[in-house]
Amino acid sequence: MLAYAWKRCSVMAEQARTEYCIRQGESCDHPSGKVKIDTAYVALNSPVVREQLQKAGVRLAHLLDAALGK
Repeated sequence: MLAYAWKRCSVMAEQARTEYCIRQGESCDHPSGKVKIDTAYVALNSPVVREQLQKAGVRLAHLLDAALGK
């Protein structure tokens, strides 16, 4: 279940305008060259990054709880 949730969150992030993934059917290809990270890019993608980091923190907490028997 955890792996599915992680993949689903990643797919949702890919749908944002992060430009780190170019969807071609089932494939997610990296763009050629460099992604320009300017003020507009940061403003547009900060909410996505913040949300993904929060979700990663929750996933990590669950994994640690499971590993430590809590």
